[in-house]
Amino acid sequence: MRIPTTACLLACCLAFGPAAGENDSAKDAFRKTEKGMGRLLEAMGQEVKKLAGAAKKDEKKQAKKGKEERE
Repeated sequence: MRIPTTACLLACCLAFGPAAGENDSAKDAFRKTEKGMGRLLEAMGQEVKKLAGAAKKDEKKQAKKGKEERE
């Protein structure tokens, strides 16, 4: 639980840093941060989906292998 929390906090800091460094208004900085964070979360979701898909494939392979061994 501690690693994901730390990773999320780090990601928020990294997403906000570049937006705050520019001489834009606070509204533009927030918009940039929001956009960057949204992209980050979207990419993280895609990686989770990939891992879940790989896990399902492995389960199917193991089930098929076990079924063949029983026969």
